Amino acid sequence: MLALLALLTPGKSYPEVDGQVAVDGLDGPVTIHRDAYGVPHIRAETEHDLWFAIGFVHAQDRLWQMDLVRRLGSGRLSEWLGADAVPFDTFMQSLEMEERYARRLPDVDPDVLAAGQAYADGVNAGAASLPALPVEYRVLGVDFETWSVTDAMSASVINSWTLSENAPKEVITLLLRDRLDRQGVDDLWRWDPASPETDAYWDELRTWDIAPMDRPFIGLVEFLWGVHDPTASNNWAVDGSRSADGMPLLANDPHLPQMVPSVWYAVEGSGGDVHIAGASLAGTPFLATGHNERVAWGVTNVMADYVDLAIVEKVGQDRYLLAGEEKALRPVEVRVDVRNGETVEDIVWWTEVGPVISTLDGSHLIALRWSLFEVQDQTAPMWLAIQKSESVDDVVEAAARPSMIAQNLMAADVDGNIAWQVFGGIPRRKNHTGRVPYPASDPAHGWEGWVEDLPGRVNPPEGVLHTANARPDHPEAWNISTAFIPDWRDQRIREQLLARRDHTTETMSALQRDELDTHAPFLIPILLDGAELNRCGELLRDWDGTSGADRVEPLIWAIFQGELIEEALADDLGSQGLRLYTAAAISGRSVLDVDFTEWVEDPTTAVEAALSRTCDQVEADEVWGDRHRLHIRHLFSEQSAALDDWSMPEAPWGGSHNTVNQAGYSWFADELHATWIASIRVVTPLSDVGKATFTYPGGQSGMPGHSHYDDLYGPYLAGEALPLWFHDEDVEREAVDTLVLISR
Repeated sequence: MLALLALLTPGKSYPEVDGQVAVDGLDGPVTIHRDAYGVPHIRAETEHDLWFAIGFVHAQDRLWQMDLVRRLGSGRLSEWLGADAVPFDTFMQSLEMEERYARRLPDVDPDVLAAGQAYADGVNAGAASLPALPVEYRVLGVDFETWSVTDAMSASVINSWTLSENAPKEVITLLLRDRLDRQGVDDLWRWDPASPETDAYWDELRTWDIAPMDRPFIGLVEFLWGVHDPTASNNWAVDGSRSADGMPLLANDPHLPQMVPSVWYAVEGSGGDVHIAGASLAGTPFLATGHNERVAWGVTNVMADYVDLAIVEKVGQDRYLLAGEEKALRPVEVRVDVRNGETVEDIVWWTEVGPVISTLDGSHLIALRWSLFEVQDQTAPMWLAIQKSESVDDVVEAAARPSMIAQNLMAADVDGNIAWQVFGGIPRRKNHTGRVPYPASDPAHGWEGWVEDLPGRVNPPEGVLHTANARPDHPEAWNISTAFIPDWRDQRIREQLLARRDHTTETMSALQRDELDTHAPFLIPILLDGAELNRCGELLRDWDGTSGADRVEPLIWAIFQGELIEEALADDLGSQGLRLYTAAAISGRSVLDVDFTEWVEDPTTAVEAALSRTCDQVEADEVWGDRHRLHIRHLFSEQSAALDDWSMPEAPWGGSHNTVNQAGYSWFADELHATWIASIRVVTPLSDVGKATFTYPGGQSGMPGHSHYDDLYGPYLAGEALPLWFHDEDVEREAVDTLVLISR
């Protein structure tokens, strides 16, 4: 009854955004203006109060979301969601992250610690100011626990895992080892012929008696990998030689799986010497994409491979060999509290390089080696330095710090400079590529430090910089990853940037929405060569790659690829193996992009059979947007259809894996819904950072039914770029609500 009452009264939790609120811990009064879309604009006297106020507004608008991420990172979901989350929590608790954070605190830079503490105090004050906890708490019958300075680390742990590249393929390859020899691995995963071949030891390693993966690790995979692969993000910058006003422009659109509430939270504010605007992740104080008064920045996934499966030989019951030396397994006791009051106890065994993610059966065990366990993480100091940067040189210098996450960082400044720099802790492997698990008991293999000479450029002569997850032209490229995204998007971006010298915020926004798939016109003639074409084949043959929601060809292309992959691999991999493969394969990175003819007796017959089945599935007058839908759902709505109105309205969507307006889909799923999409689009002109624009698919508020719960969704669907107000006169003119925080 209490849960039903909560569902009927979501407005009971809506925050106060007008008037005055007394709080503890401020240096002075803070004014928070909110504009027509609910974006807070903070005016504080000190830097401390700016971070405090960001924490305050995060708690006002996104408390449940940030608490959910905190529980993900600390392994405490079962207290909310019940027994289904126990395997995941068991694994996450075994990482001992809270203990790791506590050990690192004494060494944290005092300025970073002060900012983090101010933010945490603001979160707690914002939570206390709510008239009632958000509806999700009340439905679950749970309370909010005090936010601490280390809780922001939870988001970094989750992002580090989900943005790692190749690990899903490594897991799948190991699971399919009975069916995949060395050449088979290359045929499935080596899309770039310039990449290193699969390691020679694989054909021996795959025959070992390796223990099966255990339930806690499978729980991690199910929760955080699902059926999606980290496939995309774009950012670019042009200097004044390429812009209409003679000053740089920076565009950023990181692509992520979507959620309700939305991934990002827009905020602008000033305090002390800091004045910033952009997008933050609720639960963290600093802006990952945005600008200050002199510098703009944005990030994309560099597709780095910093997670390995290490195969160790077992010696007796509780010992193993690592790099030729006998070691003892270390037990980590885990206690998971479950929603029904039960406590589940378990033991996760650890090697010196990471947790054992298999049972203890067999002659060999699987250990997870993740840079998170070894890198001396400086992510927070890096981001604080970037918020205060005065030039792209400052940004590049900040990016030299080691981080548990690897990204492409793009920057531009008001002095006319543009820069790109890769950052992150990326291991330097000894005699193995990272494509497949490595024999960690053999001293010839392992990790030996970190890749130090990471790619980057400042002020290139052509006046453009761009990233789209593609392989950089750099000597360290294959040490960073063996699984970069093919350069279809990257080359399309480059072509469009170099096509003119009068770029504006409008041309940048238009490029972010570009839906030309250049991969399809390249591959289709190769696949269809010699085949007898039906109606679907003829449409593909004549298609230019335009992938709007109103076109039928991208629908045919998506179905045809899936059918041809099944035609090629079903016999060799089996039904379960095929399903595993399609969980990680995407258009542009599949067996079709290597040489699928190695897997079939008669390629022409296989193509014709796939075309026939494709046409059988495409109904008359059906178009891409009928199947390729944007359906961003609230976690609770996935449990009950009665809560569908908590999700964003379903909408037709264009694009593909290979369009700049990236909108991937999965052959693993029963539908072709858009999965990884632009989670936010930001464009910043350095001639006047106050004219920066943004849009993302959702709303500032995380509270169902609130006027700002989904009011950004319509503009996002329409491709509109909204103003991100920055200058005082604009902020005051556009203010709809004004809240003043005063010291109690």
